[in-house]
Amino acid sequence: MTADYGTARWLRTDYDPKTRSLTITLCDLKGDWNYIPTEGERLRIVPADAIVIDRVDLPEVKAIRPGTWEFDTGAFLDTWDDKTSEDARREALEMLALAEYLDAHPPTPPVGDEDLETLTGILERYRGVDAPSSAIARLLLATGRVSVTR
Repeated sequence: MTADYGTARWLRTDYDPKTRSLTITLCDLKGDWNYIPTEGERLRIVPADAIVIDRVDLPEVKAIRPGTWEFDTGAFLDTWDDKTSEDARREALEMLALAEYLDAHPPTPPVGDEDLETLTGILERYRGVDAPSSAIARLLLATGRVSVTR
């Protein structure tokens, strides 16, 4: 779990198995473990792998007409029907999942014509060679013209 608590920077938790209660103590930047939050400050504890989006980071939305919205980022969203908040959240989660997927699976670099011709030429030399794939891979790498990117 992680905590974000305004000016508090450390968090101590004590669990009492008898009462099954959890006590959370906050510490401020000066090391004062008796830190008392001011009114309006909130404690937010989330799972370490949670994606947290502060409301202040959300773009402002202006309804232009039914089914059309403008964001303060300059983007527009047009739909053929009226959206419900559930529709919008589902679509937002789908887009967030896509962003996570794209981060985890970066695009493959483009293949240049020259690289393709070079590799094709190397493969032509070994056409008909009855050897295990690892042997062919070793021969290709030994040419110095083939590299592996991870």
